[in-house]
Amino acid sequence: MPTHLGEVQLLGSEQGLAWVQLPLAGSGATCSQHLMRWFGAPAIVDSDQGLEDAVEEVEAWDSGDFTPRSPRVDLRGTAFQLDVWRALREVRAGSTVTYGELAALAGRPRATRAVGTAMRCNPLPLLVPCHRVLAANGMGGFAGGVDGALDLKSVMLRHEGALML
Repeated sequence: MPTHLGEVQLLGSEQGLAWVQLPLAGSGATCSQHLMRWFGAPAIVDSDQGLEDAVEEVEAWDSGDFTPRSPRVDLRGTAFQLDVWRALREVRAGSTVTYGELAALAGRPRATRAVGTAMRCNPLPLLVPCHRVLAANGMGGFAGGVDGALDLKSVMLRHEGALML
């Protein structure tokens, strides 16, 4: 779907949204690896069916409406990743947290580095807003370090009013 960021791809299962691919945010191999690990060898079908609430969520975010919603998601990861991603979903637009703060919110205050790894594995950026996580001394990383990723992170934070530069 088109957004002001560029094309965003949504993939879902029968349970809900399972993957959000942002522009510049990783390669198809990353998506393929996530799908193979957590879903086996899924068939990809070109359809919006079952993703209407996720499409609405992304459209609302894109238009500047950051009202929290609860689209159906099929969020899969390790128990630690799920704890971190749940905590991160509580960080509202216009706000940021550091990796250390997020570790504490997830109940694992000493797991700052592991939080960074969980962010790198996040299958639902925008809905699990990893762009709102900053390093203690600056922007930190984003999207596995893909070229242009920090620029995308800056655009997303400015869009939400969390970054004024």
